[in-house]
Amino acid sequence: MSSLVNKNTLRVENYENKGGGGDHFLFFKRVRCSSESGETVYFKELVVPSFLAGAIKSNKVSTLYTVDLGSGKAHCLVAYESAGQAKFDPDELSDVAKGFRNSGLFFFFGGTLASVLALIAYGLGLILFPIAMYMAWRYFIKIPALLKRDDVVNGLKKAGFQFPIAAPFPTSSTSANAYL
Repeated sequence: MSSLVNKNTLRVENYENKGGGGDHFLFFKRVRCSSESGETVYFKELVVPSFLAGAIKSNKVSTLYTVDLGSGKAHCLVAYESAGQAKFDPDELSDVAKGFRNSGLFFFFGGTLASVLALIAYGLGLILFPIAMYMAWRYFIKIPALLKRDDVVNGLKKAGFQFPIAAPFPTSSTSANAYL
């Protein structure tokens, strides 16, 4: 699974902002990027955690690390590097996965109810139910599995991401008082 992290050095030129999952992530459609060699790269759908929104809106060349969420159509930006600055937060990715799980529950319960009602009223529930269950499986199980912390961290290591070094937490009580 760790090979799902792709490393691209791109400049984002154009995008369509479609809102997102509240405070956790933003959803961009039709993202057009240009690479250093001049070729154009398109992302049909791009999920960006809110702390990485600057990578999309900066219009600078940066290295984007993405995870393919399904058949090349949807991607999730998990980390980026630009001008010696690296950003990655596994807790934010957990929040994004949690948002997808909530969507999966919505598809499961809403789809089941709509299928039962459509079956009673028009007989269309036989068609609607498998579609709703597929969407529920995709959002509740598949996408959060792709965004698992260990898999993303291992994929970033293999792609050559330089993790930011956090300041060490003080160990003694006297040095801890210096921060108060």
